[in-house]
Amino acid sequence: MLSHRLWSSRFAQDPAVLGCQVKFDRTQYAVIGVMPAGFEYREAQYWIPLMQTLNPGLATRRNVWMLDPIARLRPGVSAAVATREVQAISAQVNRDFPESRRGLIARATPLRVELSRDLRPALLILLGAVAVVLLIVCGNIAALMLVRGNSRIREMAIRRTLGVSHLRLLRQLLTESAVLACTGGALGIALGFLATRSLVLLTRDPRLLHVPLDASVLAFAISVTVATTILFGVVPAVRGARVAAAEALRSGPRTGATLERARSQQTLVVLEIALCLVLLAGAGLLLKSFRRVLDVDPGFRSDRLVTTHVVLSPAYDSSASILGFYRRLDDRLSHLPGVSAATIVSGLPISGGDGTGDLALEDRPSPEGQLGATIFRGIMPNYFQVMGIPLRAGRSFSEHDRLADTHPVIINERFARHFWPDSDPIGKRFKAGIRDRAPWFTIVGVAGDVRYTGLESDAPFCTYTLLTSSPDSGFNIALRTAGETNGVMGALGRELRTLDPAALVDKPQTMSERIDESVSPRRLNLRLFELFAGLALLLAAVGLYGVVAYAASQRSREFGIRMALGAQARDVLGLVLGQGIKLVLVGTALGLFAALYLSRWIAGLLFAVQPNDWPTLLAVTALLTAVALLACWLPAYRATRITPLETLRIE
Repeated sequence: MLSHRLWSSRFAQDPAVLGCQVKFDRTQYAVIGVMPAGFEYREAQYWIPLMQTLNPGLATRRNVWMLDPIARLRPGVSAAVATREVQAISAQVNRDFPESRRGLIARATPLRVELSRDLRPALLILLGAVAVVLLIVCGNIAALMLVRGNSRIREMAIRRTLGVSHLRLLRQLLTESAVLACTGGALGIALGFLATRSLVLLTRDPRLLHVPLDASVLAFAISVTVATTILFGVVPAVRGARVAAAEALRSGPRTGATLERARSQQTLVVLEIALCLVLLAGAGLLLKSFRRVLDVDPGFRSDRLVTTHVVLSPAYDSSASILGFYRRLDDRLSHLPGVSAATIVSGLPISGGDGTGDLALEDRPSPEGQLGATIFRGIMPNYFQVMGIPLRAGRSFSEHDRLADTHPVIINERFARHFWPDSDPIGKRFKAGIRDRAPWFTIVGVAGDVRYTGLESDAPFCTYTLLTSSPDSGFNIALRTAGETNGVMGALGRELRTLDPAALVDKPQTMSERIDESVSPRRLNLRLFELFAGLALLLAAVGLYGVVAYAASQRSREFGIRMALGAQARDVLGLVLGQGIKLVLVGTALGLFAALYLSRWIAGLLFAVQPNDWPTLLAVTALLTAVALLACWLPAYRATRITPLETLRIE
């Protein structure tokens, strides 16, 4: 079965491919189908019958765990019921085969959950960030509707005096709020549609490249819009207009500026500032964590390094033909303009790599499975020089090692440090894999640690073998360039097409780009969190500005009288700023306590950073305080421009 991507790139979507014979990994297969576009499962490009590839030695062993069983549940059966059934089966297997190294532990997990396991924590935290932004927006709406209600008290009182019922007034307010909410909701859905299409700019994860705005998403958005319209739009307006008609008509245009309503607005602003600080703290911690990841030493020099992955055509179906291709390729690559050195390797750094089996040391007898596993990398003799990986002890490979009966290998520092911390590992022997079949490997060198599974993971136990001892039709190329890499990438592709026109060649890319791709999930989390934190900061500043400006406008007559009696502009400025600063101080204090408590929820997304990192918390607090003071200063400055004569004339 071919993936749609492989069918398109290799076979030009030719329907006649069905029934054709193709060769993968030196084995002939008949194409029986093509998967639909958009189907992705662990980046697989083709699928073949399991029993044709399973090692017969592994098929009879009950302590090798390498398969992913998938089952479709019967209608009405939940994952919990299936888990109980498979646990009963595994218990029976453990009783029947007690000689297994470890007992079989099975559970049923929905495939959607399993495939999104690494994304789920980040997405839940981002959902929380969205909820915080929504609360800040709702706080702003409530504050604005309170102000609007206060300004319309006389209007509502006159309407009630003329016989308009409370129900009719409620319908009017609800209609006004609904129009605003529907307009904002429609705009939000349009922006959401554009945002989902823009995810490709932030991540290359195929799971996030096709996020649909389906009926469930639209229903959720509409329900939230309706709820917020009623709760934060109509209710504050109704409360603001709930004043006795006689009192409203007697009091004049300033009616409604009561202490209770002012405190409601101030409370909303304080909560907005606190929530904003929580999001800023999260964004600051993720930013610092992201920088710590980028500062990690990968164990090699990534600058001016061009790489690509190649799978030879079926014409290369023997070790001798593949070795011949290696030699021709090495000669052509070393003479490319701008290339200072070239090498071939089975797997590149940062590309992942699982343990290949059980470790057994000659000088340390141990039960099966006790010592862990090592990953293998087949390399050329010049691999360490091209990649810039230091050789700590012993020697590198030579061509004479290809036929050596001792099976020479080079291990990494972590391997040597873990098993021989106080002795020289050179000359030591070990096995890796099935103990009764694996050969004894002899250590001839120790190389520096390399991050093969990602910058955030420690270097695994790694064993280097000579690639020419077991040549494979699938391999990777690494070129060290003398200058710019763009021209070299194009020349590399042309040389490969010349040597084997039918080879599968990935798009050449620099090692810096590979590293960048490896941290793309973390970058996505950071960018989205920064976006939400920025929105929260803007909304909190707008809310604070609105409350301070409204309070200042309510006191314009007072300020005019003060200035008429000799008060200076700086005195008025201090009065208005003092009111805003109190709100900022209370909000930041509450926000700090909340951030210290809630930041532990993003601990799983942090790298080399503690959730209670005080430098980060103080930095975001200073940022929020500066923006909040600016939001307070603007209405305070406007209040100082009031002239006493103009104010008294208006009154």
